[in-house]
Amino acid sequence: MFTEFTFWPNCVCCYRYEEALRLFGDGRLETEFVSHGPGCDDLSIYRPFWRIDLDLNGGGNDQAWAWQGRQWTEVTDEVELSPFVNDLSPDGFKLATIDGDISYRWQMDRTDPLGADEAHLFVLAEKPGEGDGPLLAGPGDTFQPPRQWLDGDAASGNDLVLWYVPLLKTKKGGPWWCMPDPEPDFSPCQVTLRASPAGELRQPTAAELAELAATPTAASETSATAAPPPTPRPIQGETAEEIILNAGCGSCHTIGALGEQHKVGPDLSAIGLIAAQRVAEMTAEEYIRDSILAPNNYMAPDCPNGPCLANIMPRDYSIRLSPAQMDTLTAYLLTMQGQPALIGPPGTTATTQPKAFPAPKLGDTQPASSRSLLTTLILLLSFVFLLTLFLLLRQPSGED
Repeated sequence: MFTEFTFWPNCVCCYRYEEALRLFGDGRLETEFVSHGPGCDDLSIYRPFWRIDLDLNGGGNDQAWAWQGRQWTEVTDEVELSPFVNDLSPDGFKLATIDGDISYRWQMDRTDPLGADEAHLFVLAEKPGEGDGPLLAGPGDTFQPPRQWLDGDAASGNDLVLWYVPLLKTKKGGPWWCMPDPEPDFSPCQVTLRASPAGELRQPTAAELAELAATPTAASETSATAAPPPTPRPIQGETAEEIILNAGCGSCHTIGALGEQHKVGPDLSAIGLIAAQRVAEMTAEEYIRDSILAPNNYMAPDCPNGPCLANIMPRDYSIRLSPAQMDTLTAYLLTMQGQPALIGPPGTTATTQPKAFPAPKLGDTQPASSRSLLTTLILLLSFVFLLTLFLLLRQPSGED
């Protein structure tokens, strides 16, 4: 269980993840992922991942075949398979792995009633260092890991590793989204990847293909009944500190004494000083408000882990914050006049978004606290000099 120091429903990162590996007497294998709670980034999509080192029949000579529309095709090179749920063989599988007389078929067990859950599955050759130790995951939509290891090497004939990344959007019971209500233990999201022993792989007959073409997909059957997203809960708090705490701002940003460094979002400790220079013809107050209510409009130049990316910051604050809370939060951020952390060269912006002007370099301009300290030191030295001179002049000349 992981939770912030706030409690449901005001925590942004309040959730529990469960993983289960099941082995059956008939040779079946299941990997299950269960998620309780709203998560940290996109509040309705979860992207866990499994690394499955096959070692079929001892490893080293695995074959992989993927279902591609109307036939099984050998995976000769490393590949990313997506979609993984809707484009299936007549018997409901997407992938076949074979080594000699050992053969398995892979499918994702559909547990969501709306047919919205999907997955990415990567077929990679086993290489030392690729997923053997702790991993630093990138933003969810980059699929890193394992996409950074997809380099076109030969797949079939090697020791293969499967990376399975499900995209959980719905769950078994209402409401149909990964936002349990009223507690994280209620109606969790879950997904299962199943591998089943199978015989010789064969191509489908014309009759099987005709039946497959006439069968509607789960997505088309349920698209008309998809439920709208739930109404997000209002954020509690009246003071700026309470609002920042309950909205989860400190989970991604450093804001003066609030939050922690090296998080996902840019340092806001000097946002009141630089906001007016970010976007032409936009005041500091306008820029701060726009950044909260529509965070994808203008991307800050740099973030702690690289260029700032769209769709990381929640985009529902316009309906979760009241006008009074927005006024309080904006006024507080305008007071943030500290030294900004310039992470990279100015001018770097996300190319898909309107460009925001970079934060100005402060150069020789010193903060008021530094100027005050320097002035005090100069006055102290001057006083010591004058006192020493006065004492020297008061000394007797030594001539009587």
